[in-house]
Amino acid sequence: MDAVKNLGSWSDETMSMVTHINNIFFRKYPTTEATQTLAQAMITGRIDYCNSLLYKIPAINAILQYVQNCSARLVSYIPRFNHIAPILYQLHWLPVA
Repeated sequence: MDAVKNLGSWSDETMSMVTHINNIFFRKYPTTEATQTLAQAMITGRIDYCNSLLYKIPAINAILQYVQNCSARLVSYIPRFNHIAPILYQLHWLPVA
């Protein structure tokens, strides 16, 4: 074995953290559907949790919208500067605001 796990992080003999980064990389799941399911379970669920308490707070809405846009880009393999509205519509995700 060329790496060990200690307190949740992976270390190899050179302490380069490459093994740790490869083990936490989210996109290693094979299909788009699996990635979408994980994003909805982990990210969208956290956005929806107690969202009524965050109503009418513009700074929070912008941050949550950014997180949702990033997760949509992760699921859809689209670059950062592409327009996100068609992707959110395709995924059937409502905007945060």
